[in-house]
Amino acid sequence: MVNHLRELRLERGWQQVKLAVIVGCSPSTIGNIENFNYPTDAARQQRIAAALGVQVADIWPPLDEEVAVA
Repeated sequence: MVNHLRELRLERGWQQVKLAVIVGCSPSTIGNIENFNYPTDAARQQRIAAALGVQVADIWPPLDEEVAVA
């Protein structure tokens, strides 16, 4: 599953630790999500999107869009 978490975080100039504090998880969790090593649930996806001020689909595009890009 593709995600745009790292690029959105970096656009804001945030380190993983800042996003982790806002979301309520560890920086390593953020890193693992960014590196596709850790699936995340809908509730955490919502918290991450809210912290970044975007929609969930801006971070995790629908699977049909993912296939079209690949």
